[in-house]
Amino acid sequence: MTRCRSIGLLGVVLGLLLAACAPEVHRISDDRGVERAPGDLIEQMNGRWKLHLEFSSDCPVEWQSSLPVGQTQWTDTGDQLVIESTEGLGSSLKLWLTGPQSLESVTTLYVEGCEGTETTSLVVDRISATYASGLYSSRITHNGTPCQTLVEGPTLPEQCETIIQWQGLRTAFGK
Repeated sequence: MTRCRSIGLLGVVLGLLLAACAPEVHRISDDRGVERAPGDLIEQMNGRWKLHLEFSSDCPVEWQSSLPVGQTQWTDTGDQLVIESTEGLGSSLKLWLTGPQSLESVTTLYVEGCEGTETTSLVVDRISATYASGLYSSRITHNGTPCQTLVEGPTLPEQCETIIQWQGLRTAFGK
């Protein structure tokens, strides 16, 4: 099943590159998730978290992606975890459960033969009632020449990755 949705990073980057072109965006990862179970990671992370991030990236600044910063709300929507800043900092993140300690989202953007893919992963390596930590990564790739011909100026990197070590202190449970 394929669902359309708007995306942050790839939509902004290719939107800027293509000036006024309206790209077709497809969300492709929701059928790759695992079946939900009581007490799973999404349920455990549901609530408010104050995040501290350590950031590393080889992506151009315009392509760098991040978890929302500061005070955040992590919401269990039934089939996904939505992470949003309660301070209006950064865009929201929607992730599907892919394992006992991992969540993922894969977004593909198609524009005039150019296919760009962003794979966003969140791994929780420690979680308790008051503390959680883990690794966030956003990997961006494209299919080469069709994408290169759409831009003027510097060559696009074939792929790049942003990695964030994160720590969170729970400030509230649930919504």
